[in-house]
Amino acid sequence: MLKLSTLQGRDKIRSSLAGAMAGGRIPHALLIVGPNGTGKTTLAKAIANGAMCMSPVNGDPCGQCMACKLIAGGMTPELTYIEPDEKGLIPVSAVRQAIDNMYIKPAYASHRVCVIDDCDAMNAQAQNALLKTLEEPPATGMLILTTSHPDLLLPTVISRISRFDIDRADEEETVEYISANYPSSYNRAHFIHMYTGGARGQIDQICTDPEFMELREQTMAHFTAMTSDALDAAYGFATWFEKESDNEEHILKMLMTLYSDMLMLSTGLVSRIINRDYQAKLTTLMEFLTPDLCMKATNAISEYRRRRKSAVNHKMCCEALGLDLTISKSK
Repeated sequence: MLKLSTLQGRDKIRSSLAGAMAGGRIPHALLIVGPNGTGKTTLAKAIANGAMCMSPVNGDPCGQCMACKLIAGGMTPELTYIEPDEKGLIPVSAVRQAIDNMYIKPAYASHRVCVIDDCDAMNAQAQNALLKTLEEPPATGMLILTTSHPDLLLPTVISRISRFDIDRADEEETVEYISANYPSSYNRAHFIHMYTGGARGQIDQICTDPEFMELREQTMAHFTAMTSDALDAAYGFATWFEKESDNEEHILKMLMTLYSDMLMLSTGLVSRIINRDYQAKLTTLMEFLTPDLCMKATNAISEYRRRRKSAVNHKMCCEALGLDLTISKSK
């Protein structure tokens, strides 16, 4: 049976969760973030085992109660596990059914737990289906999400859930590393840390690739242009985005950070801005980009991903995204 105490590493996560669970303060919703292959699912299931146990010991299942015996026998009626389907998607119907289950009083366990693996495979509609549960969680329900791409999650979801990062370096360590090895990138150290999660290999790649920062500048330029109501801004972005197909994931991720920053600025959470070196530029756009329009833009990016997975014509997808992201001043 998986236990938090037997997992290698994850010291900060284990101590934090074990302390909370030992005190009866089981978090109602968790987001586990980390690169592929770092044991996110294993950690999620270990947390679920401890949460379902009737008499957990420092966050670990006791191994003696009915819940533990069912888990040990491979029978987990109080656990719902969701992962992407063969198309790489998590349908909203599966999410809604899982949420309904969470509100049913558990029969054999302390809590009903829902684990959504690779939750970034949810589209905007599926993610929005989680919001009521995140705001008004059931007393005996627990939601655990895992992802390697937190930038694909809606800011409204991120802001309502406790996040734990696997193998994420402290920002101070990243800043020191960049300062010592790539001093010319020092003023962008915060962005690089947030973008890479402090992974040294990715930091090295970004800091030695001048094309990456040029791509970021171009993305910011199109982001700024699309605050106008001119169609040429939409088609200008679409034409450029189509040509940059090899950098599609980077561009979409950069756009998501920019819209997230606009939401943080609108709510006064300046300390949570990712693109701090762009803060002055972003502040000038607040007149045009309301929180509602930012949310519509992030939904449009999710819809673009859905269309791409559905093999819709690439050019049409790019044009649709450009139009969706071009915000009219008159709105």
